[in-house]
Amino acid sequence: KWIGPALPWTLSANVALLTAIFLGGYWAYVTLSFGGYWAWDPVENAS
Repeated sequence: KWIGPALPWTLSANVALLTAIFLGGYWAYVTLSFGGYWAWDPVENAS
């Protein structure tokens, strides 16, 4: 019974989360100029 009203909230939360992850990855790649999404740099790992 609760699944019907919860489904739109779940889908919108997942879309928002995925958008934030992709935008954060793009921001880290372009703005911070680490040279890649993951370079095993201690500064990247600590943050």
